[in-house]
Amino acid sequence: MEAPGEIIAVDASSRDITPKILKQYRAKIITVKTGTKALARQVGVESARKKYVMFVDSDVKLAEKCLEGLRSDLEASGWAGIQAQVRSWQNTSYWQRAEDQMFSRSGSRRSVDRITTMATLFPRRILLQYPFDPNLDAEDIELSYRLIRHGFHLGIASATAFVYHYHRADFKAVWQQAYFDGLVSARFGLKYRSLDVFIDPLRAMFSSTLRTVFKGKLWLVPFYLVIWTACFFGVTAGFSKFYGK
Repeated sequence: MEAPGEIIAVDASSRDITPKILKQYRAKIITVKTGTKALARQVGVESARKKYVMFVDSDVKLAEKCLEGLRSDLEASGWAGIQAQVRSWQNTSYWQRAEDQMFSRSGSRRSVDRITTMATLFPRRILLQYPFDPNLDAEDIELSYRLIRHGFHLGIASATAFVYHYHRADFKAVWQQAYFDGLVSARFGLKYRSLDVFIDPLRAMFSSTLRTVFKGKLWLVPFYLVIWTACFFGVTAGFSKFYGK
């Protein structure tokens, strides 16, 4: 497995043993007092010295040869960013199996108009030219939107580059995550004066439900109804909370 050229951790004044663990991996630790994930990511980008920057979330584990696969696919495609395929670390509950199905579908498409920063590789120059908005928590949505508007392309890696993700195991965790996704999407919608953030969850609920019924996967219907309903409520709450600020 290819080793990263450097490991950078931006620590928002944590009080647990995270810094101690990171030192075991010879990570460069940068401490910031507060701020959004977008701010922390950009601090890491500006501190990096290598050609590429990869973001890896705390609930993600890289598979062997993931780095090599991502870099190879990115260089071959010329994309501005590439996300690893996502597989579930364990499928012991209904919610984990359903989320795994959702990710496996998204991973079957190579070129996409949005990628997350869950496990994603970018050329560093791109992130210096188009930095994250430090005022947003929906940093991946907003960055993808700007890159596509400026004529860049984004994509999902081939099957050789994948990560294991700790999918949420119960209804409460799934609802809370989808609600939060909607909440932060509202700030994106307000920034660009776009009501699509209201429409998108409803459109996704309709299309995903219809698709699963058509394919005979009725067991997935409750999952999609839950996540897109929670997302819509999150967007609504977000507009109420952030409008005018």
